[in-house]
Amino acid sequence: MARKRKHRNDDDDSSSYDWGSVFARDSIRAVWGIFCLAVTIFLILAAFGFGGMLGDALYALLSRFAGVGYALLPVSFGIGAFIFFRAVTGNSISGWQIGSTIVFLLSSLGLLNVMLPGKGGIVGELISKPLLTGLDTPATVTFLLAFTGAALVIAFDVHPVSLIMSIFPAVFVGSFERDAPRQGGYRGGAYFQTAPHRPRHVCDSNLPFGFHRRRIGNSV
Repeated sequence: MARKRKHRNDDDDSSSYDWGSVFARDSIRAVWGIFCLAVTIFLILAAFGFGGMLGDALYALLSRFAGVGYALLPVSFGIGAFIFFRAVTGNSISGWQIGSTIVFLLSSLGLLNVMLPGKGGIVGELISKPLLTGLDTPATVTFLLAFTGAALVIAFDVHPVSLIMSIFPAVFVGSFERDAPRQGGYRGGAYFQTAPHRPRHVCDSNLPFGFHRRRIGNSV
């Protein structure tokens, strides 16, 4: 009786973890990524007249609302596809990232309408006119640029300093080696000087946009 009860408990424990929910979650994210990518391609084809009757009608409608900022629509859906595909690789995804793509689109349309009056469509005018009423043009541009940059940082989930270090690692490594203290001494009648210890993450900088993250200790 004890053995049968033990085997029954083991079966219950193995079935308590729903493996299907894990695969379904990643599959749903991949499906959303494919959908966003398909919309991106469709919007580009519609802009060049290869979207058929539906593409022409959609292009006329969206161009009325976004003006020349229609080009920002496939960019926004491309960012959405990037977010969902990256989530399939194990990175987390949040509503803030999805919302940041909308903020990026709206702030970019407002900025476009400020720089090129009347070219941001109906949405661009709705965003830029209240700001221009209460603020001057330089202040409005500054705030819209800040919103656009913050939206991109949240969407790609990357720290600006880490991104700069990943793009220009040699600058940070060189400054570290120049400012780090060195140890020296006499050996065999000759003076020697050892190279400073530098963090491994400075040499092997993280890949941008959070595709691969790791924390490594110090090494020579």
